[in-house]
Amino acid sequence: MADHKLETYEGILGYWLRNAAAEAFVSPRPFPRVVALRRVGGQSPFRVSTADQFYGVRSWFLEPTQLDTAPLPAMQPAEVEFTGAHSLRMTAGEENTTGLQLTMEIALDDTKAALRVRHGLKNLRPQGRQLAAWAINVVPHKGVSVTPLAADPGIFRAYILFQGVDSTDPSLRLGRDAIGIDYRMATRGGWAKTGTNTDAGWVAYAWDGQAVKSSVAYEPGAAYPEGGGTITLYHSGKTAEEGFCEIENIGPLKTVGAGQTLWLDQTLELLGGVKIVGDDVDQWRQAIEQGRP
Repeated sequence: MADHKLETYEGILGYWLRNAAAEAFVSPRPFPRVVALRRVGGQSPFRVSTADQFYGVRSWFLEPTQLDTAPLPAMQPAEVEFTGAHSLRMTAGEENTTGLQLTMEIALDDTKAALRVRHGLKNLRPQGRQLAAWAINVVPHKGVSVTPLAADPGIFRAYILFQGVDSTDPSLRLGRDAIGIDYRMATRGGWAKTGTNTDAGWVAYAWDGQAVKSSVAYEPGAAYPEGGGTITLYHSGKTAEEGFCEIENIGPLKTVGAGQTLWLDQTLELLGGVKIVGDDVDQWRQAIEQGRP
């Protein structure tokens, strides 16, 4: 097994996982996060900050709506166990307010620029409860986000606008077969959030001719929170220096018994040759699908 040592990336302490194609930086403290994922010699798509918790890849939850306590399990420092040359497990401390304990199992592919993240939320309470896991990928204002609309003709395509969001906001994009947000633009109402009930399972962030694609398997017939959205997109509306944007995968609602763990399996892939042209979100989708792994 590789000799992993504690290092610093952009002011954050953590560990590198490396293969011949890519490297991922994972930090257990102050918060368990995947901080960076990049090709060797390349750029990571994720926002990094030492001033707040909104950076990298983090694990929140819904029960079955968003609560103010959603961030708390992912704000507990974690212990690290290396499980292979390119893999580790982070187990955060028990969070008493929510009664949840977070685990992140992280594995870099042996050869590809791809990372598997398994988000686990353990129910510490004596009774069962309904939970949905929420994988949130924090990105800067440099690019655009896109996700397909549902392809199954049996699924009514939902375009979800969250309360308080202006449907005519210039940063929002609604196409024939995809939705997205142009994070390079300012928002009209100070922030924007949208989503959809896609069965595609993936959402992407594209910038500077490249992209990161985040995928979680869709479960047909399952109940999803947040208006049934399986993917949500968020624009904080703040300046590029202060603000942040997000591409988010949401898992289905599950009944989790006492002592049981709810798992959500996410795959992050880096793509090259992604040509984002103009404002057509359907073209953005095609660019992602034609991108090179």
